[in-house]
Amino acid sequence: MLAQRRCAAKTKQGKPCPFAPWSGGSGVFCMNHDPSLEAEAKRRNARQAGGRAKGKVKVLPPDAARLKLLTLADVLALVAETIGELRTGALDPKIASSVASLANVATRIIDLQANKSSHSAPITVVFHRPDLDPNAKGDDLVVTSR
Repeated sequence: MLAQRRCAAKTKQGKPCPFAPWSGGSGVFCMNHDPSLEAEAKRRNARQAGGRAKGKVKVLPPDAARLKLLTLADVLALVAETIGELRTGALDPKIASSVASLANVATRIIDLQANKSSHSAPITVVFHRPDLDPNAKGDDLVVTSR
């Protein structure tokens, strides 16, 4: 009777592995201990972890206060806070880019308002989360006159 070959690796307890060598590998190790499969498993796990991390975008909590940008100083404060959060990793770069674009829009609106006649109504720019505002119509930026 021929002795059945066993995997050349040892278990975590230091005992010989009870499984037969894997035919698709080197012929020395089972599928659990084949070093070429371990490297592939590590690559696969790293790719999966990267994909999971991409899906987690950091956002403000739903109960965050609305931000009113009425002056250029308000916009500057927002930009400074965004830069600080971006630099510390507390804010996703995509969100920081969106904030920068919206801050640019707010700055232009404030500049337009400042250059208009004093007889026109002032403009209030309010950024909010429309999913939490029952009166919102799906806009991310609401511009109203007071």
